[in-house]
Amino acid sequence: MIDPSSEYAYVRMGYGDGTFGPRIKSGDGANFTGINRSLADINGDGKIDIVMQDPGSNYIYVRFGNGDGIFGPRIKSGDGTNMSGVTRLLGDANGDGLTDAILVDPGSDYAYVSPANGKIPDLLKKVNGGLGLSPATLTYAPLTDNATYTKDTGANSGTYPTMDIQSPLYVTSSVASGNGLGGVTTTNYKYGGLKAEVGTGRGLLGFRWIEATQVETGITSRTEYRQDWPYVGLPSLVKKLFPGGGNAGVLSQTSSTYGCLNPANGNACVVAFGNRYFPYLSQSIESGWDLNGAALPVVTTSNQFDSYGNATQVTVSTGDGYSKTTTHTYSNDTANPNWILGRLLRSQVQSITP
Repeated sequence: MIDPSSEYAYVRMGYGDGTFGPRIKSGDGANFTGINRSLADINGDGKIDIVMQDPGSNYIYVRFGNGDGIFGPRIKSGDGTNMSGVTRLLGDANGDGLTDAILVDPGSDYAYVSPANGKIPDLLKKVNGGLGLSPATLTYAPLTDNATYTKDTGANSGTYPTMDIQSPLYVTSSVASGNGLGGVTTTNYKYGGLKAEVGTGRGLLGFRWIEATQVETGITSRTEYRQDWPYVGLPSLVKKLFPGGGNAGVLSQTSSTYGCLNPANGNACVVAFGNRYFPYLSQSIESGWDLNGAALPVVTTSNQFDSYGNATQVTVSTGDGYSKTTTHTYSNDTANPNWILGRLLRSQVQSITP
């Protein structure tokens, strides 16, 4: 509650059950008749602030919220230019996650924007290195920065209940750290395909891909991720890229296939309410090429698991006929009150050579 004739603000904190606490008063009682008031998070700290705009000038007054129903002292900005008759709005005009002041002249198509000067809080900026290494410095960018983030379109676009996300969420865009030789190693990051699932309670499904490029070597590591339940966040493809080298710029890649068991009965997963899921890596195929493009032996790893998450069989084979199969036998004592799982009883290794 804001007194239109003064700067007093009254807040009753909600308990979340439809009831509210006692009234809390803050302000100095200054005469603010005729001042437009609105509520917005001006400094990006997640707390509501009070914004007061003088319709006869471009002065803006802000009182930052403390999060306890009390607002800080009034802060004034602007140069007092006569802006009578101008429509005033608040919004994120530049996509940095901070609230800007927008003034629209109804007599023309002119719009004036005063960008917020604040910085997004609570971002880790520097990590002190151990063993004498220089600190690592982190740089951030919002997902609205198209140089850092690419929103999915076309065939990769989400379909209901999955939706594509591009909002001013901040991510690490680069990390610079000591290399142990007195120099600096810089890694730049790019992201793409952030999705969320609505109406199911699953929320964000993560990025579809992330790239990390080491500036000094030019080598890029690209990881693509599953976004379908119950495999959300599991890597499906990992590539190491180098322009002009390997197989059309690909030095190595690992593709991963997953299975899923229901721990209750050991059967394949059925996605349904109340079910439990154990997703596991069923097969990975590793391919590689040297800098001149010559193919290296392909390595295939196949895995089998029991319903308790124990690897019962692991087979590693190469394209030239070599293979090794390791079979494990476990004891899973589920009797009350023991519950002793994964005790290895026997391990057998079989190797095949061409």
